[in-house]
Amino acid sequence: MLNTVNELFAKPENYAGVTAKDETVKHIPFRAGEFGKVEIWPLLVAEKKEKSDEYNFQPAVEMSKEISVKTRLAVRIAAKIKELVEKENLHYRDIMVLVQTRSSFVDEFIRACKKAGVNISGADKLRLGEQIAVQDLISLGRFLLLNNDDLSLAEVLKSPLFGLTDDDLFKLCYNRGNAPLWSKLGDFPEYAAVYNDLKTLSNMLDFVRPYELFNYVLTTMNRRYKFTERMGMEVEDALDEFINLTISYEQEHVPSLQGFIDWIGRSEVEVKRETEQKDTDAVRLMTVHGSKGLQAPVVFLPDTVRIKNIKNEQALLWGRDMAYYPLNSGCYDQNCTEIKNENSSKAFEEYRRLLYVALTRAEDRLYICGFAGKDGADKRSWYELCKQTLQEHGQPSGDNFEILEPEVIAKKQNESSLAQNAVPAKEEWMSRPAETESLLAKPYTPSHLDEEQDEDSVSPLLENGNFYRRGILIHKLLQFLPQSRENRGNLLSEYLDKNAEDFSGQQKQQIKQEVLALLDNPEFAEIFGENSRAEVPVIGESGGKIISAQLDRLVILPQKIMIVDFKTNRPAAKDLASTSPAYIKQLGVYAELLRKIYPNKPVETYILWTNKTRLMRVG
Repeated sequence: MLNTVNELFAKPENYAGVTAKDETVKHIPFRAGEFGKVEIWPLLVAEKKEKSDEYNFQPAVEMSKEISVKTRLAVRIAAKIKELVEKENLHYRDIMVLVQTRSSFVDEFIRACKKAGVNISGADKLRLGEQIAVQDLISLGRFLLLNNDDLSLAEVLKSPLFGLTDDDLFKLCYNRGNAPLWSKLGDFPEYAAVYNDLKTLSNMLDFVRPYELFNYVLTTMNRRYKFTERMGMEVEDALDEFINLTISYEQEHVPSLQGFIDWIGRSEVEVKRETEQKDTDAVRLMTVHGSKGLQAPVVFLPDTVRIKNIKNEQALLWGRDMAYYPLNSGCYDQNCTEIKNENSSKAFEEYRRLLYVALTRAEDRLYICGFAGKDGADKRSWYELCKQTLQEHGQPSGDNFEILEPEVIAKKQNESSLAQNAVPAKEEWMSRPAETESLLAKPYTPSHLDEEQDEDSVSPLLENGNFYRRGILIHKLLQFLPQSRENRGNLLSEYLDKNAEDFSGQQKQQIKQEVLALLDNPEFAEIFGENSRAEVPVIGESGGKIISAQLDRLVILPQKIMIVDFKTNRPAAKDLASTSPAYIKQLGVYAELLRKIYPNKPVETYILWTNKTRLMRVG
């Protein structure tokens, strides 16, 4: 390994700028006699297409079948990594892939790795705004904020979120006049499912945070699968970081969708990802700049042909005593040429210093490869510099050139320094059956503690099949309306008109009367007062299980704690004896969790039967 670096930077034209005093680079290995290998692969060069006077039309479908050289290289590296891990007892975390810039090759390589089943941590930095999946989710947010945004809606409909085609969009848009696309979508029965999903999200908008909204889209609506189905597994990284970003935004800003969409639209969000996690077995992919201070047993250098090209551009040139501004390349005088040559020389010194960093990241093995256009690689490129060194000091191995320590070639499998990462010898515990997993590993909700539980008591003659939705509507209204003491009646009517369109006028009026009867009843002033909290999440241990609960109402008073559970069942239970045992057990678990939080206060539990406007003491 070190001999390769020594030989490459032994020439004055190579070590210039790499060492402080323009001295040759000299390394002395500390691990003497151990196996090391440097291998350079043949350069993948794009094929030159023969020119013809005849115009030959080639459909886009046929053109897409041509595999680019960068894709071929990405696939080959992924296959090599898979081989190293499976056949030579390496771990994925032992391998690092370094690139000069985050170019399109990075996406190709991530795609190739995931297709080959290679664990990869993804790029060390991720520009979220450039990810198509993230753009689709932002368009969804823009549409939900303004339903008349036809462009955003069209982007959402064609995205993996709903998967409509150009023909579908033409059908929706043709001959619609000035009508918004949203109104036309609801007119076609074949798009009813799409319309209903978007309607559901629109109804949620005023009541959920950005994280809850987008997590609902990706998880509950299963749209994450739709994204990966069309875009591949590499889209998972962008989706995960987008969800993380919604959480970060809510920690520092008012959690509104409008604010989040505006913030992410104005910001060039670049997520720096932690790739040095010791407990993660994945290939590390990063830029050479980002790898400074890091090492890995195996390093791949695929981006070795790219060089910085300095042209005669219209730019301000800074000399030692004054600045020059040539209007065009014809205005270059001797001073401008000298400044340009000096800048070019400094740029290539930095270019070679970066090569030195890349070469010295490898501990045991280094694989040098690259891809180029039809003209091949520049003689000043990393690839050509490494190729010249290996041709002079290495030996051919098939299509490759490699350098091996001569005295250990025969013993390379036995004395490999990579043996420290080998799988240990089989031990007795490896063949023992795994112990039964603790119940603490799985969180439970109090309503699912028993495999068999009583169903909610609901009359099949009531509610016209809408009793579950009716209960959800009442819970939501009791959660938010206590904060709006003024104009409650109008707010309640507006909410029901928007979220209960399929309910009859009589059903809406019954819900309205039921909710107002509770909120205006002075007997329940403490339950909905300033010392109460709605939908309070609680997690803790009860009966040897982890319990995750959501309290409908928590009242914290100086003398006691009140837990109130709303029940919308019709008919309501007449007394505690006729109440479902599952309800009583559920409130008992709530009380046990709260007593651990408030050990110095009595905890009381209640059921508020919304239909009868009756508060029942349970415990």
